[in-house]
Amino acid sequence: MSAERKLAWLLAIEGITLVTGGFIWFLVAGDEISDQWFNDHVPVAFEIGNFIVHHLGDAAMIALYPAFLAAALRTRLTRSFGRKSLRITIAVMASPCRL
Repeated sequence: MSAERKLAWLLAIEGITLVTGGFIWFLVAGDEISDQWFNDHVPVAFEIGNFIVHHLGDAAMIALYPAFLAAALRTRLTRSFGRKSLRITIAVMASPCRL
């Protein structure tokens, strides 16, 4: 996979993670929305879905950043992150579902 494609995936996942982390609520309303209002008007299923998607996005970014840097920079320091075995290890360690 090319560095451009890895960057595109990384930015898409980062955008989803920002949106599910409450960035839109803060951008639109700032401090105007209280926790009580949020708890009264936002369904619990939506909050749980947001929580899951946000943390999976965090794990995906941890797994994708080193591979992107290895492909984009191609320096001695980042070269090892291009190895498939290390990418798999980072992805497993970043996974929120590991035992």
